[in-house]
Amino acid sequence: ARLPLVIFCVFGEVYRDILAKARMQSQSAFPRRSSFHCRPDERQQAAADALPDFPLTPRIWGWMLLAVGLCLAVFEVRKRWVCWPVDAVLMTLQGLAGVLLTFMALFSVHPGVTSNWQVWLLNPIPLFFVYTVVKADRRHQRHVYHAFAAALIALFIIFYFIIPQDFAQIILPLALLLLSRAVVHLLVYRK
Repeated sequence: ARLPLVIFCVFGEVYRDILAKARMQSQSAFPRRSSFHCRPDERQQAAADALPDFPLTPRIWGWMLLAVGLCLAVFEVRKRWVCWPVDAVLMTLQGLAGVLLTFMALFSVHPGVTSNWQVWLLNPIPLFFVYTVVKADRRHQRHVYHAFAAALIALFIIFYFIIPQDFAQIILPLALLLLSRAVVHLLVYRK
């Protein structure tokens, strides 16, 4: 019963810091328009400031998703059983995001997408293995994909802090979640 309160307190502090930075960035990101543009009066500005912001940022969603994934992982390792629909959904979403990132890296001329290191994590490879991984999971057999995925994601996490790219806030928890799913398979189906 105390765990949700602890999680709320920890994420509350993180949320306040993120919100303050986001407000400062949004104020500097939008330049003032010409002088004939009508500015909102003080009442409109006060009403806009009084509206509550959405409390769940991508970072908080990512850490909550990781917490749920780790709880599921502990349950699966204890029961020596794998929840294959979760893996099918995660691998499909990971592969579709990888298709999008790969397409942008190959066919875009924008310099921001030519060296996108997120392709290490979000690549189209899982789409090729979804069927065979689910088939192996339903037969309670080990699949080589999980060892490959665990190694690739572990390398991404190791180099995460030295890669010269600013990642979205959800990337680290997502990488840890995907790593935990691969490690669960290796632990459950070890010989």
